[in-house]
Amino acid sequence: MAVGITVETGLRSAIPSCIRYLRQAVWLCLGLVLMACAQPIRLAEAPTLFRLGMTYPAQDVAPALRTVDPWILYVTDRAPELRDGKLRGYGYERSSSMAYGKAQVRFGDFDGWPELVAHSEMADRHRQTLTTESFEELVRFPETPVASMTVNGKTVVQPAAERAYQADIAAFQRLFRDQLRQSSRKEAIIFIHGFNSEIEDGLTTTASLWHYAGRIGVPVSYSWPAGNKGLTAYFKDRESGEFSTFHLKELLRALAAIPELKAIHIVAHSRGADVATTALRELAIFEKGAGRDPRRTLKIATLILAAPDLDFGVVQQRLGAEGTAAAVGQVNVYLNPNDGALGLAQTLLTGTRIGRLSPEILTEADWQRFESLGNVNFIDVEDAGGRLGHAYFRDNPAVLSDVILTLRTGAAPGGAERPLDRVRGNYWRLHRNYPGMRIIPVHRTNSDR
Repeated sequence: MAVGITVETGLRSAIPSCIRYLRQAVWLCLGLVLMACAQPIRLAEAPTLFRLGMTYPAQDVAPALRTVDPWILYVTDRAPELRDGKLRGYGYERSSSMAYGKAQVRFGDFDGWPELVAHSEMADRHRQTLTTESFEELVRFPETPVASMTVNGKTVVQPAAERAYQADIAAFQRLFRDQLRQSSRKEAIIFIHGFNSEIEDGLTTTASLWHYAGRIGVPVSYSWPAGNKGLTAYFKDRESGEFSTFHLKELLRALAAIPELKAIHIVAHSRGADVATTALRELAIFEKGAGRDPRRTLKIATLILAAPDLDFGVVQQRLGAEGTAAAVGQVNVYLNPNDGALGLAQTLLTGTRIGRLSPEILTEADWQRFESLGNVNFIDVEDAGGRLGHAYFRDNPAVLSDVILTLRTGAAPGGAERPLDRVRGNYWRLHRNYPGMRIIPVHRTNSDR
């Protein structure tokens, strides 16, 4: 009897441990698979398309921006990497101080701007690579949270610390204005990368979007501390995204306060969608609480979420219930029901991933909630492709083309500029080939991120 009790007790205590270890093993496997589909990008792909008879909009590019090796602005809370006391780049470790700088990105080995323009108009015969040549950090903000003190029972920022922080904000704004003066359109294009990305990945993608949109406005790569190593890298990156939300809010506040800047466009991929929507949600709540219209004060004209790694229910709450969508001019959400990477995440996380949404799983109540969001477009990508169907933002020419046309024209889907097919309400289907257009693939990526 004593032995039986001992064995039974031992089994009861062992079972929870086995379940715990099994759960950990499954999470580790998920991390491995997601890492496998997210190898660091060395080449950036930015196919675009134009109407038949049209050419690359070189005439719209300001003379000062007609170069094969432009400077792309970046803002990051990655820890800097130094070699012999010189900045060599930024890694995946976090930094409590946000940095602003510029990096030189080169568009292939061309002799000059005319050759690059000619190449940008070629159809599926030539390819080029983008490379990040150098970094120049221009502003290093104080660490956050900044020094504070208690006054009459309330916590307030120390005056000296507040002055130093605001001085850095002002320096950033002056530098941004310098870039803005070179552009004919007073806008900003911000790209936010996803999981397991290096800072160079975001820079080359930002450069591609900006270039093929006609180099409108000022390009900004916001780079959060992704690219953690090891079996649990995916989960470390998720928390680094949460860490980065405050700094993204500070960037958006600083930009919105520049009077000359008329519009901000945000493109976020995968886990970057969580960083973007969390920051916008909190900013919108703050603005409404202060009695201001966030659409006017934040100046967010476009929010593009490509393959968003977000829970369906969370998106409904953020965009609808909490009114984040109302703070943006237009929201485009690109979907692939066969997104394998998001499918793996969905297996172990709560609820459907919004990036895998399909019309078949929507209830009538879902449709009604969708249609109440008049400025939000859900776009089903036909034949998304890719090993796990998560990198179609870069791989699928039609998606990149639709993104670029949105940035360039601000057009809503379904019209002459963006000929998408309506499924129902604000749910659309993007076909592999646009009617009456030709596809111009330009770059290749070796990643499925």
